[in-house]
Amino acid sequence: MDIWEWVHERSQTLYDEGQRDFAIMIDEISHYAVNDDLQRVDQIYNQALPICRSMGDKWLEIYFRHWRLQAHVLKNYDAKGLLPECISLLDFSHAPDTKGCPQRICAVQDLAACYGIKDGPGYAEERIQVCKETLAEIDGSWPCYQCVGSELLDAYMDAGRYEEVDAELKEMDLELRRNNETLDTEFQLTQANYYLKTGKLDKAWSVIKDAVNPGGGSGFIRSRDLSKALVLCAQEKWDEALTVCPTYDDILIASTYFGDWSEIQATLAHAGSVKNDRWLRYCLHNLAQKLVDKGAYRVAFEVYEHLAGLCLATNEIVRTNAALNAMDMVRSELNRDMGASDTVRSLRARLEDLPNNAEPKRFDTADSLLDHEFLSETEEILAIDAGLAALPGDENLIRRKVGLLENLFLDDEAYDLLETSYANHPDITAFEYEFGRAYLRKHGYPAYKKAFPMEGLEGLEKAKIWNRGFLHYRELEQYDPEAALLVLKAIEPYWPDDLYLFTQLANLLITLGRYGEALSYRARQVEIDPDNQSLKWDFLIAATLAGASDKISQIGRELGMTVQDDGVFPDDQQPSVRIETKAAHGDMISLAARRIGPVLARVTTVSDLDDPVQVFGQEIVFDPSPLNKLDQEDDDGYPCDKDGYYTYRYPSVSVLSEPVHGTFAIDGVSPGDEALDQLREEIEAAGFVYNRRSNEHYRLFWEKDGEDSSGTGIYIYVIAPESADLNRLNTILSAFNDRAEHPLIWPRLSEALGDEEMLRRQVDIAERYGLED
Repeated sequence: MDIWEWVHERSQTLYDEGQRDFAIMIDEISHYAVNDDLQRVDQIYNQALPICRSMGDKWLEIYFRHWRLQAHVLKNYDAKGLLPECISLLDFSHAPDTKGCPQRICAVQDLAACYGIKDGPGYAEERIQVCKETLAEIDGSWPCYQCVGSELLDAYMDAGRYEEVDAELKEMDLELRRNNETLDTEFQLTQANYYLKTGKLDKAWSVIKDAVNPGGGSGFIRSRDLSKALVLCAQEKWDEALTVCPTYDDILIASTYFGDWSEIQATLAHAGSVKNDRWLRYCLHNLAQKLVDKGAYRVAFEVYEHLAGLCLATNEIVRTNAALNAMDMVRSELNRDMGASDTVRSLRARLEDLPNNAEPKRFDTADSLLDHEFLSETEEILAIDAGLAALPGDENLIRRKVGLLENLFLDDEAYDLLETSYANHPDITAFEYEFGRAYLRKHGYPAYKKAFPMEGLEGLEKAKIWNRGFLHYRELEQYDPEAALLVLKAIEPYWPDDLYLFTQLANLLITLGRYGEALSYRARQVEIDPDNQSLKWDFLIAATLAGASDKISQIGRELGMTVQDDGVFPDDQQPSVRIETKAAHGDMISLAARRIGPVLARVTTVSDLDDPVQVFGQEIVFDPSPLNKLDQEDDDGYPCDKDGYYTYRYPSVSVLSEPVHGTFAIDGVSPGDEALDQLREEIEAAGFVYNRRSNEHYRLFWEKDGEDSSGTGIYIYVIAPESADLNRLNTILSAFNDRAEHPLIWPRLSEALGDEEMLRRQVDIAERYGLED
């Protein structure tokens, strides 16, 4: 059963109908899901779903909703808010007019996985039932058979029914063989987990050690490496496990990795292969808290259990208490207790057995206390409390304790301490910011805006105005830049010459497209600090956006550049660069360009035919601080960066101009270099851009006089400015074909001109030479 066939057909139909952007979304959402790019998945989903509904295409709606759930539920464990959506999609996909959609089976997996994430063992029986019912509807020819089968096996393992896992594995293997299918590599992760849980470590390793999945993306690689590390830990191969285990930063990308990573790190710490230090304990605590926030309660409980074990091993009383209190809260959210209460009681008994008679370290000054490196949070909090007893109200000690409490995820205690300190010490300006930040996090922006208004600031200390204002600004800058600008304007009279404030004002005005106003703030900065070269570069960005060529020339020359009166470099002084920018599909890309001004580049990269935007000719304002260094040398001694590039790479600030270009492809048998040079000259003389895309490896094969022939192929892009005469291009190409032994084809140009007769002739040529547009 090819569950993708209809998807490919629907995508191709949309391409043919001119809806290329939407067709690209169909192709891309699964790619981003398996590569853990949730942001891009959400961007595509939010664009695609209204289109599906406006078209009345319910199958595509199921498809997009399923892949969003795959990304959020299976990969990021967002169980708390998405269980209703899982149920809704299951109902929607099994309605009379949608039950033929193959992805209805995927919706079952989404729901089973969501319950499993919320509380795997607690919902094991329900998951077993729904998976068995679904497997009865399909056979081993479906890819879904292995997906739902994996969910069934996971449920059996959560229920401790390992004999049935073994039986189901044998039955599934037979079913797949009956349908000439084999176990895919994702399924092998489940196999390895089963062998690991049943102590068959050699079999687990044999399954997982060489597992590959070309379609599984980077997400599969992370899962596989975690599985390897778990098996290696069970084999007590600590160094190998440490080597293969992904880093903390790497697993933060998606919550599906949190449980395994925490178990591996706790095991390695108890074995002495990694340090059981404050950082490791914080990492586990952070992961557990994130899982709670997502509603992944059973996994969170298990991570807290690992954390408590690490804390108890180091007499870390404060974080142990925090972990146990969190476990009690999480336990109340589980569908079934399954021994969770006994676990908490056992850990509390171990905590009570710890010696609790530590005397706090005492210091002569607050600074000496703050400079001391404590081994545990318990030791540090005892010392801070002793310090505050001697120095009540000490700003730095209070702020350090607040940071510790927040590090322990004791946000309520941190808030209470700040509230008391803010009320008791109104003269300490830092508490305006610290308490305001806590208030904002606890109560939200509307409440903060009312409690800490930006109106009636008279009489408030300047520093407090600054602290309050920037809390408002940081909250508003992303979703309401106009309101954020008003906040900065309210601060400005109290800080009329502050360079940092002017930077924020200029950046915000650039975001709003008010380039002239941004330039005035940049000019004031240069006036205040005329020797600061960095401020002059910032000035050039604003001046370029504002089109102030006279100011660009002036400042550019002050910085030692040869800048013409029109604000650009002479033609012979425009070096090649690369510009880092975001493509239409959301990924960051690097575009080749010419640096035509101090902070202005003109793109020379040519986009592919199917890209929604032709970037050639775009003029992009960039930040002149390069992202790379040409601090290496190639074999011939030429400077390059560590990746072998010879040009500087700069981050894009804004696209200044986007000239519209059409892109047309020319394909066929190469007529030879001399004829191609003549064709290129004619095309460029007519105002078009000639861009050869093929090399000597492109070959075509055809039949001539009953014999097989072959030759070098040629594939060319012609970039046409919006004002270009497409009929002129068609005339040039037609004249070339009249004198060519092997005629070329340019079907997209023929379509654009509506020349059906030419298009028919080119279809014949394409068939003769095996060409495809």
